[in-house]
Amino acid sequence: MSPLFVFANRQSAAPFMWGESDCIFLLADWVHAVRGVDLGAKWRMTYSSAGECQRITGYFTDPVGFMDAQVEPLGLERTDAPQPGDIAVCNVPFTKHPVGGVKVADNAWLFKGEEGTTTLHSKLVGVLAAWSVGYEG
Repeated sequence: MSPLFVFANRQSAAPFMWGESDCIFLLADWVHAVRGVDLGAKWRMTYSSAGECQRITGYFTDPVGFMDAQVEPLGLERTDAPQPGDIAVCNVPFTKHPVGGVKVADNAWLFKGEEGTTTLHSKLVGVLAAWSVGYEG
């Protein structure tokens, strides 16, 4: 079983919790699993609602800028052709705001929202920005 598949299954079992297990930490936890660096350490357990997330991180105002600032120190580069294991900020159906996702297959993305963890076909996903994590599964 690949590390990406194991990660996706663990995320599916973990409940959504603002500031601990939300779309920001989906990305942070995956980068930590691949790179060994917790890009979410500064924000982990600092908010417990969408409003607090916005006030503390500014994510909803500028999600791409927020993620750029988190991944820049790690040297993650933007990609226009995300591969399985890469991360992104995306527009997806039935959400009010962009969410973080992990590409889990050539045609599928993993997302974590208040209703749980889901996988969506790439045709339903509007990638706003993606970063190469360097995963070699």
